[in-house]
Amino acid sequence: MKKTVIIILGFFFLTSILSGCLTTLFPIFHEKNVVFNSTLLGLWRYTEDEQEKFMEFNKIPGDRKKELTPNVNNISDKGYLVSTKDSTGKLISQCFVFLAMIGPHYYLDYYPAEIPGQKKVNVFHKEHFIKVHASYRIDFKNRDHFEMKMFDKSFLDKLIANNKINIRHEVVDGKNIITAPTDDLQKFIIQYSDNPKAFTKEKICKRVLNY
Repeated sequence: MKKTVIIILGFFFLTSILSGCLTTLFPIFHEKNVVFNSTLLGLWRYTEDEQEKFMEFNKIPGDRKKELTPNVNNISDKGYLVSTKDSTGKLISQCFVFLAMIGPHYYLDYYPAEIPGQKKVNVFHKEHFIKVHASYRIDFKNRDHFEMKMFDKSFLDKLIANNKINIRHEVVDGKNIITAPTDDLQKFIIQYSDNPKAFTKEKICKRVLNY
């Protein structure tokens, strides 16, 4: 029981940081869904909260693969290490990202990777938190332009509150923590993939450099 409480509290801590974004305990993809698209490799510019930011997509380096879970490590060659930077080039965050085809659309599954400052955090404190997945739909426009948008957490919250969907979750301090397995997540994604209310406003990404 104590371990479960620690995991849920850690999960809640991370989801509070990612407020507004649908976060899940399990990935949205199975191995068969994952594809690698070299078009993503490179540096991309976008605007968020009226600030210019950058995303850099690289293949996952060999020395970083040990940070992946065992069930994902065997497809690490199909994944990306994505670095988010501010307008000055300062590193904000890094994530392991996998591109997956689910139904008729492509999606990105983001899973946190440690940046240098986080690696110094005491191991005891790290064990009190659990990493979660964040999902985005991605629409490729051409080789130098794609758009991505998050699943809107409030949309799913309303479905749950109105008993319009039955999906496994935990309620912690009034917030829904989605603990459904991958199969159930995919059913939700496919059902609402073309509902504009299920997503936040799209993020327009334009290429700066091609790798």
